[in-house]
Amino acid sequence: MRTPTIGFVGPMLGRNPGWVTTQGELLADRFRSEGWSVLETSSKVGRASRLIDTLTSISRWRGTVDVIVLSVFSGPAFVTVDAASAAASRLGIPLVMVLHGGNLPTHRAQHPRWTGRVLRRADRIVAPSSYLTDAFEEFDVTVLPNLADTETIVFRRRRKATPRILWMRTFHPVYNPELAVRAVALLRNNHPEVHLTMAGQEKGSTSDVLAEIERHALGDVVDVVGFLDRDAKDRAFDAHDIYLHTNRIDNTPVSLLEAAAAGLPIVATCVGGVPSLLRDGTDALLVPSDDPEAMATALGRLLDDPTLADTLSVNGRAIAENSSWPAVRGAWTALFDDVLSRVRPLALPPLRDDPSISVIMPVRNEGRYLERSLRAVLTQDDVETPQVIVVDGASEDGTADLAHRIAAECGTAIQVLNNPQRIVPVSMNLGLAVAKGEVVVRVDGHCVIAPDYLRQCIDALRATGDACVGGPMETIGETDEAASIAAAQSSRVGVGGVAFRTSETAGHVDTLAFGAYRREVFDRIGTFDETLVRNQDDEFNLRMTRAGGRIWMDPAIRSTYFSRGTVGGLWRQYHGYGFYKVRVMEKHRTVPSWRHVVPAAFVASVAATASAAAVGRSRRPLGIVLASYAAVVAAGTVEAVRSTGSDDGSQLKTKPLTVATAIVTMHVGYGLGTWAGLLRTVQRNLRGVDGPRPEGD
Repeated sequence: MRTPTIGFVGPMLGRNPGWVTTQGELLADRFRSEGWSVLETSSKVGRASRLIDTLTSISRWRGTVDVIVLSVFSGPAFVTVDAASAAASRLGIPLVMVLHGGNLPTHRAQHPRWTGRVLRRADRIVAPSSYLTDAFEEFDVTVLPNLADTETIVFRRRRKATPRILWMRTFHPVYNPELAVRAVALLRNNHPEVHLTMAGQEKGSTSDVLAEIERHALGDVVDVVGFLDRDAKDRAFDAHDIYLHTNRIDNTPVSLLEAAAAGLPIVATCVGGVPSLLRDGTDALLVPSDDPEAMATALGRLLDDPTLADTLSVNGRAIAENSSWPAVRGAWTALFDDVLSRVRPLALPPLRDDPSISVIMPVRNEGRYLERSLRAVLTQDDVETPQVIVVDGASEDGTADLAHRIAAECGTAIQVLNNPQRIVPVSMNLGLAVAKGEVVVRVDGHCVIAPDYLRQCIDALRATGDACVGGPMETIGETDEAASIAAAQSSRVGVGGVAFRTSETAGHVDTLAFGAYRREVFDRIGTFDETLVRNQDDEFNLRMTRAGGRIWMDPAIRSTYFSRGTVGGLWRQYHGYGFYKVRVMEKHRTVPSWRHVVPAAFVASVAATASAAAVGRSRRPLGIVLASYAAVVAAGTVEAVRSTGSDDGSQLKTKPLTVATAIVTMHVGYGLGTWAGLLRTVQRNLRGVDGPRPEGD
């Protein structure tokens, strides 16, 4: 059975050289080291690029991630928190928010409605201190200490403090590094041997610190050394005897926990969550913010009183150990267990070794392909003969008679049902009504499954415990035009990176073709939406994943799909996809993935810039849009043509012009279909008029 998959969302900037490791990174690394499946985003440095990367990652996580852990910061970072939490909520992914930053209470006071709206999206909220739980008491916040990597930090007991002082934060006004210089300047009057080392990333205050050092003539007393990596930080802890903390705003910083773990007595400003972490006079000496005299006095007191230094050193280590991984691990795993138990109702019993299987084949006018497709189903390896249900959608080419003949030749009984409504969701539901299998598999008449397809599906269902499994689909054609269309449908540019068309990596996905479902799934969440001529499988999979089911794609589960034979048929197919995707989005009030929006946005951009050019405005925007799109299509065409280098002796030719035409056809057809679907929605909602709908073919 699988372990839960956790998605950590927040600034993962410590993945870049010269940046401080964040709580999200520490937690992600710890859970990953214990065998949990962990995803994370984002290590992008720029705010805009980090926001885009975060939203893109979350959109890919639907059906993959069990729960998202979102780091919550105030200020401009709260925009990303808002967008990320909204995306998780729309996709139905359970959400744990972790409050960080001493300025969050102020942010809450300044923006009460905004903050409240965002935090109410969380399934659970945690904070590392009572400082934040008190400020957000209406949200039932749970205290969970920050994680510090204390096990790797060597403790050295300071029975007496020497005036070798370490300041280690970021050179930014909120951390008030100038206060350290001013305090040391005062301390020097009584302790001329004092030495201060200042380490950290530059964020706008280094020049002010250097000016302050020069003003107090402390060039031989203060060293500014910049950012320290893990090893250099450990050496700095060992080389100093006092840790100085000067923040104006803070929560419960990990830097304090690390210094305490090393045995450094601490002098800190009494701000934010610091007094909830450290007791004044027992675990540290706390002084008012921005008060160099008080800080210098506290430093002098520490230097003059060895007993006090020893007490703070020993007690500080004990405080730090409360934030070690062994100390916090149980609370985090209990939190995840609680969230998952409340939001994942689709728990399925174990599947037995050789379950019964029902294969439903919704077909219409499949006389050309049905023989290959049905024979592949009837001659599967290493499984009991499945119940095969062919549901014929009023075919006009003798498809039903062909199905009976093939079954007789194979010596296997099949059921052939008639669907006068012709469309796939009705066929699937008719098949489900008579299906007896513990596992239900959809196989289309336009595809051929591998000889071990059903066996691989059963093995994957048993191994993962998931609700649905399937595999990547190889798309091929039987003419030069069809082969070129197939190449376009297998390219990332053509289909927007749909996993079951473009990926060979095992993992959880948001949807796939020809899935094998546990029968209990249909019993619990219902059957296929018969108002959807197309996209009924996508809608069902979205409903299933929102109910707690997951979809596993395994490259060992293989199938081959015969593409549309003409560009005209491809247009009808993708126009229908776009049209009915709007119905799915309207029904669930969500955009399942960014890739469904891009074609409509492209069509709109062409229409807008072309209209502007037509009325005499600049033609440059239209030219930029078309030139950019042409470059994308060209790149996609090259990728598709290169990927179809034939090793199987096929004489079919993949024609670049047809590939490019197919890519444009899919994009524009899907985009115009989306706008047609939106128009129908507006008509229905405003005037009660239901416009014409594309038919399935």
